[in-house]
Amino acid sequence: MTSKERAIRKAGSGAALALTIVVCATILLAGPAQCVYRMTQNEYISVKLGAFDDNVYNLVPCRYSFGAVLGDPETPGDDGGDMIYYNSLTPRDSHGYAVIRINDLGKDIIIGDTSQGGWALAPFVVDDGQAVRGDWLMNQSNGSILVKMRIDLRRDMARMEYKLTNTDAVRHEVGLRLSWDEMLLFNDGPDAVAPGYGSIPAETEYTSQAVPTYIDYFDDLNNPTMVARNLFKGQDTTPPDKVVVAQWGPLVSTLWNYTIVPDRPITDRATSAWWNALWLTPNQTRTIVTYFGVGVATSDLRYPFGVSIQGPRALQYDEGAVAGLSPDEFTVNSYLYNFYHDLDLSRVSFYLSLPDGLQFAPGETPTKTLTAVGPESEGKVSWSIKPTGDVAGELVYSITASGAGVTAKTVRRSVVVPLTQSLRYVYGLQMVSIPFNFSDPTPEAAFGTAPGDVQLYHFDPALNTYVEVDTLTPGEGYWLRSNIVPPSGQNWAPVSLSGAVPLAGDSTFQIRLKGGWNMFGNPYVYNITWGRIQVLNERLPIPEVVSLETATQRGWIRPTVFWYDTAARAYGRSSDRTTQLVPGRGYWLKALVPCKLVIPPIDQLGAAIITGSP
Repeated sequence: MTSKERAIRKAGSGAALALTIVVCATILLAGPAQCVYRMTQNEYISVKLGAFDDNVYNLVPCRYSFGAVLGDPETPGDDGGDMIYYNSLTPRDSHGYAVIRINDLGKDIIIGDTSQGGWALAPFVVDDGQAVRGDWLMNQSNGSILVKMRIDLRRDMARMEYKLTNTDAVRHEVGLRLSWDEMLLFNDGPDAVAPGYGSIPAETEYTSQAVPTYIDYFDDLNNPTMVARNLFKGQDTTPPDKVVVAQWGPLVSTLWNYTIVPDRPITDRATSAWWNALWLTPNQTRTIVTYFGVGVATSDLRYPFGVSIQGPRALQYDEGAVAGLSPDEFTVNSYLYNFYHDLDLSRVSFYLSLPDGLQFAPGETPTKTLTAVGPESEGKVSWSIKPTGDVAGELVYSITASGAGVTAKTVRRSVVVPLTQSLRYVYGLQMVSIPFNFSDPTPEAAFGTAPGDVQLYHFDPALNTYVEVDTLTPGEGYWLRSNIVPPSGQNWAPVSLSGAVPLAGDSTFQIRLKGGWNMFGNPYVYNITWGRIQVLNERLPIPEVVSLETATQRGWIRPTVFWYDTAARAYGRSSDRTTQLVPGRGYWLKALVPCKLVIPPIDQLGAAIITGSP
């Protein structure tokens, strides 16, 4: 038996229709009917928060669940899809739940366990249907910890806030664990990707600074229709101390601690995040904020208005296309969502700033304007963008939105652009790599230049000297000296490769390292994450392949890569495993023993390599 209260609000100028639905699902038990969960939704997503155990469908207090309404506005196929396991049947026991740890009492308790606490304030919908909240109080024997839960709908994301207050007369050490059992379009084991880490096929743990900014989940990684996201860092989040992606059954079998099985493949995926226990004195409150929702846009959804950007994740390498990239023109959309309940946002302007390598299509201007965006409504502006084809890597662009009487917001998004056969070289020295095979791999033939225009040198650590290069090889790094004078007004000269064929990047690639300092490069035309690379030692009695961290611990290599920044005329360096190895750039790495780098296949979302070869 379900009762619904619908409120439809007309959007402001140029904005989408906003729809809010508030639901109190009730069921007749032996006694009076009671609300077993509270639900609210906007035009993007819905949220449910369990109120009482119904004793029939196993709906449980304090459990949460999420589903798409219209989901991503640019992807019709995700409309109405589940985001948590069978959202239509939830909030159930172990699919979206919170555990509180009272460390000094040695207790780990699922919030909503009626034998350990009860509602101080039963769930109800607030803020004109834009949020659901409830207060749960632990029994005195459990430290009298008051848990104030609030889930706000912020466009296509849900802001999950937990306020933990010690109402006892003595201090307690209190922590929180949140869990999500993701299911997208009936796929209960959706693919997962963490930026800077790549895909997550097996159980994985991230701790401390290594926790990714977010994790995206895909119904189909190769052809995604629906994408969900856990946002752990940025905006007003409280970064967790640990995140685990694992097989659902084992993960939910423990209340607090969980030890991953690193090689166990995930077929039924779930995610947990931990915020370690901290001491709370009497009446002290600890606030924890995280986000879950649709994983397509890049956004800042802090009140009073949200700004979101959507554009392609990556461009395709296409040697037959204009500038060697497909599409040769793409659209960047920016959305502004007004969270005010009764105020318009007027004279809203959007300014798009582009990096080197991207330019506005003819007729486009950096600034767009909306006259007004009504309460709880959304406005949209768009730009047509063209890549130049001669700058590769992760290109970051930004949009700044502002309106009358509100503080401006800037949101940044990136598009990954592969290296094409159009290169730029400054006059003089630069550190490079050339991720192509050639019909004729001599520098003069590959670059199409006169003898002496381009010279390349590779360091040989066995000889402890540089040697001039007469054959270009993918995976090697070089010092390149360009003697080509740049055109007037430019500090670089264009060079077009001849007879070049990129590696497919669909299998591993090995780079031999000698003891000492080695020059190497990414062998592919797309970025590769440093931390995804493994190390092979063939000099052991049984050859072994290990992670970079293990190779460092065993004294095979140093963990830091170096590169030369031509513009700054200085070296850059990084030991961060999320560092992107940019195609076309050369790197230094010190090997302490002869070994090989094992470069994984390309796993960039949206990447493709289209050549003229059959």
